Amino acid sequence: MAAGGFHLTLERKGEAVHCVLDAGPMRHGCCPSFDSLLESLVQVYGSRLLAVVMTGMGRDGLAGCRAVKAVGGHVIAQSAAGCSVYGMPKAVADAGLADAILPLESIAGAVTACVHGRGGR
Repeated sequence: MAAGGFHLTLERKGEAVHCVLDAGPMRHGCCPSFDSLLESLVQVYGSRLLAVVMTGMGRDGLAGCRAVKAVGGHVIAQSAAGCSVYGMPKAVADAGLADAILPLESIAGAVTACVHGRGGR
């Protein structure tokens, strides 16, 4: 988790992957921004990336999920049922970027299946 006022990003340095706190401009009124994190993860992990978008306000994460899908990654969005705020996952689902839209209690199993190659990728 990033501290308020900083975006958390990852970058590869040789064989190692490092976390970087970036005091860059706000995105969608957010800092930290899920878009910034996802876009950096795409650069490090490419098509091996699995993004999970859960309850949250606004559209933060939409651009990042577009980047994940553009490289062949996988996206899971939480369904409206159980979301305290159905903003972020709704934006992803409405854009057609979610490979699965699941209730909270089904997400862990879907992540496990995806990691073990049973997630329809």
